[in-house]
Amino acid sequence: MIRQMWQQLLASGLLKDLGIFAGAYAGIQVANRLHTPEVDPIFEAYPYVQAFGYVPLLTQITTLEQPALHRDLLRVIEGFLQAATTGNVRVDGFRVNRQANDILRRLKHLVDSSKRSPNDTVALAAMDFERDDMPVVEGMVNNTVRNMLLAD
Repeated sequence: MIRQMWQQLLASGLLKDLGIFAGAYAGIQVANRLHTPEVDPIFEAYPYVQAFGYVPLLTQITTLEQPALHRDLLRVIEGFLQAATTGNVRVDGFRVNRQANDILRRLKHLVDSSKRSPNDTVALAAMDFERDDMPVVEGMVNNTVRNMLLAD
């Protein structure tokens, strides 16, 4: 019975098609792993921001045309991530929590000021970031604080 089903599968060519698709999928996965994405020069001075995966989300903020606020936000995020990974909960827990709240406050301020921009493209980009990416950044920051508190 099983042998008959196996022969029918072989005869129908389904296994051959499945093998082709599996090989193509494996090839795509290998190509994706070999590809190293280019990092925007803005983020080169922030190794923790790069290591924790904030770059794709924070790249969207560069379109908001607020370079001073963007640099300040990156500096605070870098300090927050460094303290969260290398700090002690008893010593640095309060500071890390305060920095997390500061990041969210600065991010909201940056987006709100960009939404009031006379440039429609910047205002639309700010609304898109607020709707799509801001909750993700908030979740990442909150998860980092939780992970630090649970680590000790």
